[in-house]
Amino acid sequence: MRTDHRLLAALVVATLMTPALAGCGSSQDTKGEPETTSSSAPAERHTRQFIPELGIYVALPHDWVAFADGVHDNKGLTTYQIRPKWESTEFAQYVRIRKLAPSDDVPQVKGWLESSNADAVSDFVKTRKPKVTADKRDSWDGPGLPGASASLELEKPPPAEGKPPVSATPKIYVAFIGQGDQRWQIATSNTGGPTGEPSEQFFGPQADAIARSVQLLK
Repeated sequence: MRTDHRLLAALVVATLMTPALAGCGSSQDTKGEPETTSSSAPAERHTRQFIPELGIYVALPHDWVAFADGVHDNKGLTTYQIRPKWESTEFAQYVRIRKLAPSDDVPQVKGWLESSNADAVSDFVKTRKPKVTADKRDSWDGPGLPGASASLELEKPPPAEGKPPVSATPKIYVAFIGQGDQRWQIATSNTGGPTGEPSEQFFGPQADAIARSVQLLK
């Protein structure tokens, strides 16, 4: 969320966003069952997985895994990484999901819990650096928990000395889900690779599908 390299370039919200990515944990405490999504296109397989530590079900894309992030300093917030099984390198991209809870170490969370999901998204976006150049917002009431999201593009960083201009655009997806004190944050970014430049690969669509699938244990 490696020390803070992964999302720090794009998802830094003071001490809340510690986005380095290193080493897979295990998914032993999660329980899953296969399901498919219905549409006019060929069905895409998903796994409906219960994550006890987060207190929710999520639908994971086929061949993706969820595991506790025991590598980074998450300031006491329960945090899971969700990513493809084949993304196992130190710089692998992932989707991060966090259970929000008041914390003296993370003062931003208190404000988010006291705000609507849409207002929490706005507060998050206002802190983005470099400059946001595209900002697409959305919100939903179901079929899972209510939520709001932002899909962002940011200003490209200047090229390193002697290097060609950066080709890929830095991107961020963030969503706040739930209501009251039962809230979660889902985020991903295409920055933080070994070169320090954004990647052409971006898990924003997958993060959005995961965010919309979140359900409480009933």
